Amino acid sequence: MTISSTEAPTYITPMATPEPTSSAVETSAPPSETPTPSSAPSSLSIEEPSSSAPATSAAPATSAAPATSAAPAPSATQAPSGASGVITSGVAWDPFTGSSSSTTCKNESQIADEFNAMKSYGVVRLYGTGCNQVALGLQHARDNGQKLMLGIYVPTENVSDDVNMFSDAINQFANGKWDDILLISVGNEQVNSHQMTASAVVDAINDARQKLQAVGYTGPIGTVDTVPATVDNPSLCQNSDYAMVNSHAFFDSNTAAKDAGTYVKGTVQQVENACPGKKVIVTESGWPSSGDANGKAVPSPQNQKDALQSLRDAFSDSIILFSAFSSAWKSDFAGSYNAEKYWGFM
Repeated sequence: MTISSTEAPTYITPMATPEPTSSAVETSAPPSETPTPSSAPSSLSIEEPSSSAPATSAAPATSAAPATSAAPAPSATQAPSGASGVITSGVAWDPFTGSSSSTTCKNESQIADEFNAMKSYGVVRLYGTGCNQVALGLQHARDNGQKLMLGIYVPTENVSDDVNMFSDAINQFANGKWDDILLISVGNEQVNSHQMTASAVVDAINDARQKLQAVGYTGPIGTVDTVPATVDNPSLCQNSDYAMVNSHAFFDSNTAAKDAGTYVKGTVQQVENACPGKKVIVTESGWPSSGDANGKAVPSPQNQKDALQSLRDAFSDSIILFSAFSSAWKSDFAGSYNAEKYWGFM
């Protein structure tokens, strides 16, 4: 990992942390009307959320307007009519528990308790289909009056399989209506992590759009990546209904917790410059409560509170806080500052 400039603040993002593999995670069969964990669950290969920030890139200085990139051609898609795309209050969630060596699915009681704790957030972001999270999440979200942001975790998950899972859950628990689904992401930082090329992600978006429309979903679709990956590959936002990015001030060594909102606002401006005409949604932003310091970015419970307040002050909508609960099942890696397990704030 290298720093692009000694002049500008650094925005370094470690690669996305893979979710537990099929050898580590146990999952239960699709739930009934009142889902309960299976005593002998089958295994499923999944990858999902991480706190990772983008590959090395110069970040905007807080005292000046961020650098801009050349404007791309007009966007290839527009937001679907009737879809507001406004996330007034959002939070990211995952269904996994345990340790990095023994990861399992949260049971129904845990999931019910966690959704109850997240009740004040209007939108809950999911990342994939592991642990029956779509069916379980849909039921609890409907009980709370929440909406879901669903995820197709390509290339680990198959587009057709995930669309079928979405459709089955909607038919079983929402009377075939997609009103509870705010938007759907295809991939999470796949270009930043070098797991997919931009063109491969665009192909996956188009494939998902076609298959989702065939089962009745006509809402927003797009990919999520880091700010540098999106700015460097504007085809990602051009082929998405919204420009969706993960932006974490913690990975900028020149940004203190109290300035997290200003920092993320600056990265949003970079994306707006690279993706003219596209609404920008910050699909992850947070601060760890424990770990090693990254220059001025110091993890602690108080700094986490300060950072989250700064983000709330800077954004009245269009942001998803990362993450509802800490993730003991995750593993640290070069560039995570031993903080990967500690992004939960509830």
